[in-house]
Amino acid sequence: MPSSRDTGSALVVDDHALIRQAMQLMLQDSFGFARVLLARDLDEALMLARDLPALGLAVIDLTMPGLAGPPGIEAFHLAFPETTIVVLSGTTDAATIEAVRAAGAISFVSKASAPDEIEAALRAALATTGPPVVDKPPVTPRQREVLSCLARGLSTKEICREVGLAEGTVKIHLAGLYRNLGARNRTEAALKARQLGIHLRD
Repeated sequence: MPSSRDTGSALVVDDHALIRQAMQLMLQDSFGFARVLLARDLDEALMLARDLPALGLAVIDLTMPGLAGPPGIEAFHLAFPETTIVVLSGTTDAATIEAVRAAGAISFVSKASAPDEIEAALRAALATTGPPVVDKPPVTPRQREVLSCLARGLSTKEICREVGLAEGTVKIHLAGLYRNLGARNRTEAALKARQLGIHLRD
């Protein structure tokens, strides 16, 4: 039975094609998502997600090439705080589950679970997700650091060195900035930040 998210979008991030395709079918057929995008890693997910007007759900594999694990979940959550994140993993130890939930995931699902168990977990996660907070600040403190570097004309690699973050994490913070500020590029992001009274470091 399709849900009330018929016109929404979902994203599946996994480096295994069979899992991506299986999740896509489930989200379309059982949940009624009008659009389900597929990504092989968080870098690709970033490029897809930042242009979506309403990303209701992201199902993310915990272990992938590049930025992954709890740091990857946290970075994605900071960039897209209104999106419900469900983590898929072959690892089910308590410490890992606690870490991904602390990073911003609503639910943690084992890849060994039966399809009906995965579906039930997804439904529970979506049911417990409230509406996004309207008065949230336009940028997080970490995004503000990245924005300051951006306004000074630093490249992505230079921003990585300046703030001590991996390139994938910086890219996700940049995507979050563009989305939160309604900007299409670096110049617009810096300009809109000033218009909103976000004072950047010299």
